[in-house]
Order: sequence, then structure tokens, then C-alpha cells
Amino acid sequence: MKRAVIILQRKVTMAKEVWRKPTTRRTFSILAAGPMLVQAWNESLETLIRQGVVRADLTADGQSLVATAEVKEAAETVRAAIFSFEFRPGAIALKIEPSLCVSAVGLPRRDALRIGSLTPWNPIRVLINGRANFTSGPIYSVADYYVCLAEGDPPAVFADAKLHDLQADLA
Repeated sequence: MKRAVIILQRKVTMAKEVWRKPTTRRTFSILAAGPMLVQAWNESLETLIRQGVVRADLTADGQSLVATAEVKEAAETVRAAIFSFEFRPGAIALKIEPSLCVSAVGLPRRDALRIGSLTPWNPIRVLINGRANFTSGPIYSVADYYVCLAEGDPPAVFADAKLHDLQADLA
């Protein structure tokens, strides 16, 4: 039976002047990720051999998939987006990787965080933000990830995603 970890991701970046405005929204609203998880799963089935990781980009408003970015066949351990996954019989362990967080959104550096095991069709949501310095000035980023183990038939109704809010105070 095929199985895959589906990662839906959306991200916005902005200059310091925009970030500091009181009217700027510095996070993402929750979205109904179920239909997009199923779409990414269905689009990856032909490419996927046994088990793997599927990454798909979302529009910033979270209304649709931009593209299925990557389908990677998985061995024991795979790193993708800000995560590492350990594929074991009957379970897939999910962990936040500090170096991947810095690559994705900048500083502050986070500690490694073991989130737990993924269960089929129960999404997990991770919000993260950061700041990176460039010669043109600081750039602020907010990223939103929905991670789900796809295996077997998807449910008719999805449970709400369990939230892990790793946003730092970037004042």
C-alpha cells in the first residue's frame, strides 16, 4: 500500500517597513486543508512508488494549490520544508529541524522539536516566522505548513488540524 506525508505550504515575506505597520497581518488564518491534501495525494499517486514526501505550494490566501512542487521517494529518514520524518513500520515520526527553519524564515533559531507520530488523515499545522538581514534591509517572513499522512482512502470529513504555533516575537 502506498503512503505519503503531504506538506502544504504557504509563505509571505515583507520589508521591515511593511511588517511594522499596525495594519499588517503577521500570521495566517486557518484553512480547510482537507480538499487540498486530497488533491495533492491524488496528483502524486502515479509518481509515488511506495512511500514518500509530497510538497505542494499554496496561494497566500490558502484557496488553491499553486503546484505540486516535489514528490520524493522516502527511505528511512527524509528532510523536507522545516521537518524531518522517520519512516518506521506502522508510524512516521515528525520533528522540526532548526537549520531548516533558519533556511525557510530566518532567525531566531529554534530548538529541535519532536512533534510526535503522524496518523493517517489527521493534519498537523505549524506556524513559524522569522527575520533575515540583507544588504537592502531586514526581510520578515511568515510560513504556514499543513502536514498529513496520506494512506488509504481519505475521510469524508477531516478533523481540525492540531496547531503548533512557533511564531516568535519579532518586535
